[in-house]
Amino acid sequence: FGREGLEVLSGDKVIELRPRGVHKGLVVEELRGRVPSGALLIAAGDDRTDEDMFAALSAEAIAIRVGSRPTRSASLRVADPAALHALLRRLL
Repeated sequence: FGREGLEVLSGDKVIELRPRGVHKGLVVEELRGRVPSGALLIAAGDDRTDEDMFAALSAEAIAIRVGSRPTRSASLRVADPAALHALLRRLL
């Protein structure tokens, strides 16, 4: 890739190095074509790098922001990973 083909994102206790233009939202777009009709997509994350993923979800999907930091696209919020785990168990 070379230096010019990479971008660096600083997150919460993480530094993400990725090819320029590649993000989690692209993965969501790829997965949507593989999910059976009627399946519910749920995405959860606690970092700014998850915002692309949330934004790529359809209106029927559930985007969950873990923690108190701001979100542009998540429709739900839980306090911490333990709360996310409890929510997912209830959904099952």
